[in-house]
Amino acid sequence: MRKFSASWDLLKTSFAILRADKELILLPITSAILSAIAFVMMIGGWLFVNWADIRRHDRARRSMAGTRHCRTVRPFISRCFSFTS
Repeated sequence: MRKFSASWDLLKTSFAILRADKELILLPITSAILSAIAFVMMIGGWLFVNWADIRRHDRARRSMAGTRHCRTVRPFISRCFSFTS
């Protein structure tokens, strides 16, 4: 219970500092906006690359994309997160 009260006190202190100095909130807001822009750009790039396949609903192409994904991502995950000796 002590950790919860210490965390709560830290939260109240942080908000008190933010109320006293309004300029401090600019960094988290700017970071959130730029992160959202980067996310939209990544999704936009993915849509640009895959738009023809999405529009056509071509099962053969989608299965090839899945195969390509399996050939690149799955071995990476296997190598990085392999817990066997």
